[in-house]
Amino acid sequence: MQKPRYSSSKMHLTISHVCAWAVIFTIVVAACLGSEGARALASTVVPIMAGLIAAMLGIHRFSGSLDMRTIAKASAEKQGGS
Repeated sequence: MQKPRYSSSKMHLTISHVCAWAVIFTIVVAACLGSEGARALASTVVPIMAGLIAAMLGIHRFSGSLDMRTIAKASAEKQGGS
């Protein structure tokens, strides 16, 4: 069984992941430097970005496992003569 290649989805996942962490880092640094706007946003933005990161990883894992199951099923059907 050959694993599927996800070059474009890995690239998009990596870009989204880096951007989400960049937003978190920027808000935290700005809040530490005394920005009132960043402090006001931090309580909303940081949990949302953390949730976004977790959701992206979960969706990637879920869809990857479905792809692997489909490939395994198709491979078994080919070997069975169907």
